[in-house]
Amino acid sequence: MTIQSATMQPLLKAAKMSKPLESAELTTSIGRLLNFKFPKKIGIAVSGGVDSMALAYVCNQFAKKNNIQAYAFTVDHKLRYGSAIEAQKIGHILREHTGLIHETIELNWRNTPKNTSTIETSARQLRYRALAEVCVNYKIEHLLLAHTQDDQLETLVMRMLRGSTMAGLSGMRRISWIPEGTEVFDAENIKILRPLLLEPKIRTISTCLNHNLPWIEDMTNHDPTYTKRNAVRYLLSQPKSLPEALQPQNLIFLSERLSERKQIAIERASRLYQREIRKGRIKLFRSTISLRWHFDPSTFEEIDMTVLISFLQRLVSDIVPRDMVDIQAKRYKEIIPKIFTPKNAKFTFMGLVWSLKPIKQASSKRTTEDREYYWYLSREPANHLSSHLTMIALPPDTSWSMWCLWDGRIWIRCRLKSFNNSGHFPRYLGVRAFLDEDYEIIRKLSSIEQENFTKCASKLNRKILSTIPAIYDPEISRLVALPTLGYSINHPSSSIDFQFRLRDRKILFDYQR
Repeated sequence: MTIQSATMQPLLKAAKMSKPLESAELTTSIGRLLNFKFPKKIGIAVSGGVDSMALAYVCNQFAKKNNIQAYAFTVDHKLRYGSAIEAQKIGHILREHTGLIHETIELNWRNTPKNTSTIETSARQLRYRALAEVCVNYKIEHLLLAHTQDDQLETLVMRMLRGSTMAGLSGMRRISWIPEGTEVFDAENIKILRPLLLEPKIRTISTCLNHNLPWIEDMTNHDPTYTKRNAVRYLLSQPKSLPEALQPQNLIFLSERLSERKQIAIERASRLYQREIRKGRIKLFRSTISLRWHFDPSTFEEIDMTVLISFLQRLVSDIVPRDMVDIQAKRYKEIIPKIFTPKNAKFTFMGLVWSLKPIKQASSKRTTEDREYYWYLSREPANHLSSHLTMIALPPDTSWSMWCLWDGRIWIRCRLKSFNNSGHFPRYLGVRAFLDEDYEIIRKLSSIEQENFTKCASKLNRKILSTIPAIYDPEISRLVALPTLGYSINHPSSSIDFQFRLRDRKILFDYQR
């Protein structure tokens, strides 16, 4: 392999003197991440580069020794000529050198524009969704990525250039939830493992060289003028020209220290959240996808800011309409005074309305200062949900439809519970927010149907109702059901059955130090 690169040549030279990776090391690394409770199946994301090929090779040995079924997945981004042939070549190399089961995943760009300015972000989102889907299909809950210490260094410098906070400078985590996992049904529990994150790249190169394992080198990765990351990579390949603070060993030390602090904060936040749950201070309302938090400001006075941010992230994780990873820590810092020393009774954050309400007291002797309050968190009203329309294709029988995500908060699926072939039965159902027009439809129903609606929604005002999902038949503009309230409207020719599940994303601990 001929490589003429200022960044690659020093690595090749050092790799020849380095020790290749061994399966025993991988056993220890993965074991620490999973408390040595190894799964029955694992997936490996293999791009064909030297890092992923080395990981696949060593992981195959690790899997055989621990009676684990391993699968290798290569994503064909469909962005350049020859990418499909390259993916086939990767599969051939893996079958020849490892015997791993290999599958190529082709990205579907049908509903995603290939804008030059956003194509890298779009490709990343599609890639992780595709990997999440294939993991669900194979019933895999642990996906291994081949990020090395060199990738961590590049990430740290990139985040420094963006002015990241402590959380960002802690770098990539060795274990995390799969990105975009909340966009794929049943993918909420898929974890990303990075067992090589503490290993330098020269060890993956050494592994491939020692075992005569070919890899595919993308030479554009070594052109410092091609991308900002490439420029950072070139900079880091010249350590003698770097100031002391940017020396690789110092950056890694900084990252590890910040990662430890972040992990401690997450663990404290989790204990704080569980304490609030045990005391009955947090209550989730599945019917309205909202929650009530009876908070005591005095119990949070001495809590570190990082812990407070982690606590709030966990608090809203079940009802927030978008992935909380997208919200920067500094945004949380801005709203913390509003929460714990409130001057206004209402504000909006993360697509949620935070409403401060007094708790009704048995005794009327308490002064205003003594009164206790709770925060009620609910989705923004319907005018913000007008574009949130999800279509569900119904099978032509009584089997269930696919699960569909509405508003990033709730999974819904439907089926025809019964139908009369001589009458109308829908081919598609739409899911949108409950609208004012739906009241008019309900008023035209029978008295029994109206009474059923009143029983289900008697305690909900119009603003809250406008934030919950409504299933309707778009062909005849007819309201069908309010799934979270358990309310459905009977029809002479068909009746609809439905199921729903809230999106779930809990805090994940990285126990490896």
